[in-house]
Amino acid sequence: NEPKEKLEEWYTQIIEALGEVDILLAETLSSSVEAEAAIAAAMHKQQNCHVRIGCCFTLADDTNCRLRSGEWLEVAAARVMSTGKISFLGVNCCSVLATDAAIDLLSDIIASHDPSCKLLVYTNAFARSTSDWLA
Repeated sequence: NEPKEKLEEWYTQIIEALGEVDILLAETLSSSVEAEAAIAAAMHKQQNCHVRIGCCFTLADDTNCRLRSGEWLEVAAARVMSTGKISFLGVNCCSVLATDAAIDLLSDIIASHDPSCKLLVYTNAFARSTSDWLA
């Protein structure tokens, strides 16, 4: 539960260490604050070169489309799409059922904000994911 400013500082250090890249993908994000910090850091990079920014959230192990922070995926995804800087939006590192439940929701959000944005989804093959590991 670090503040956005601290997270942005960390993401900036990571991104600067990468050098020149074509795509920056912030993945397995469990909250909208993490996503906003990663996007802000990536936007600094984007000022110096053309880089496409992607954002993938991780979901709770159910079909309710909630991030692991408890936030609704719909709200978090709309917040990051409103930046106008996202080329890829999706979910990763969550169960197949959670991922399946999110696909239509994310497709609708992308269509309403920026139809050129691509849906990016990759899941885990087990029924429960990191919620077991964090217990």
